Amino acid sequence: MLEARLAQLEAQKQPSSKAANPEFSLTSSEPGSAASISEEEQHLWATNTDSTLNESPGSSTNPGSGISGHESSKTLPPLRQILPSIEDYFQNSNQMLPLFEQGAFVKMLRSWYAYPAHRKSDVWAAINVVLALAHRHSYASSYEETQNMQRYIDNVQSVLNKLVINEPSMLVLQTLLGLVLVFHGSADQGPASILIATAIRLCQGLKLHTKSAAQEFDPAEALKRSRVFWIAFILDRDLSMRLTQPPMHQESEIDVDIPSLHPPDDIGMIMGFSGQKFNYFRSTIQLAYIQGKC
Repeated sequence: MLEARLAQLEAQKQPSSKAANPEFSLTSSEPGSAASISEEEQHLWATNTDSTLNESPGSSTNPGSGISGHESSKTLPPLRQILPSIEDYFQNSNQMLPLFEQGAFVKMLRSWYAYPAHRKSDVWAAINVVLALAHRHSYASSYEETQNMQRYIDNVQSVLNKLVINEPSMLVLQTLLGLVLVFHGSADQGPASILIATAIRLCQGLKLHTKSAAQEFDPAEALKRSRVFWIAFILDRDLSMRLTQPPMHQESEIDVDIPSLHPPDDIGMIMGFSGQKFNYFRSTIQLAYIQGKC
């Protein structure tokens, strides 16, 4: 059942290689599952129109970041349709650049489908950006994939302005950085450069760049904050070099340590066929320092 698969995904540690996991095969499409979605919502997703089904704001990592149901009624494809893409994202892209913590994201995803009366726009935007990231390498394979990819992006952009003017939150920052990653490979770097500027301001507002702020959180949350900050740092430096502009965040303002060479959860590691390990995440941060000097 979908509920069982969600529980497996939520409990599972981030994989340390890109090898296929047999647990990630879709085993159920039961319409009676608590995570299923109505036919009306499926139709609304296909036509990208508003609905009156989900008008109540709901569970979120930031209570102030929701948008009322009168402003926005959000839909997603059926869970059984998007779950393989989400699993693929956490197996691959997120393993290299750990933008989201897998267990927390799956809990959020589970709540979205299980409690339609308690939905918020920041959660909806985060799910859409993960789907966009999961599809960014395959969106051109068919007209339908291209449409879906663009719809995920449009969904995030439709609520982004209202999210960023609220009190800074980690989820909104993660969503912004996800959108930067989506636009990063495009010929026009303008959208990515605008978004990274906003993301860096959020980083500063959340004090992700300081050790003193990290001490206020438990180790797991502090690690998540550190990883998100370094992803912002990587993107800021890379875009500044591409656009021949100074980076938004100066090195002199940063006093957090770069990730461990040997992370206990193997996040950011590439595993060789003979058992060798290469810390891709840490090496990319070190490269970003060099890019900032160019």
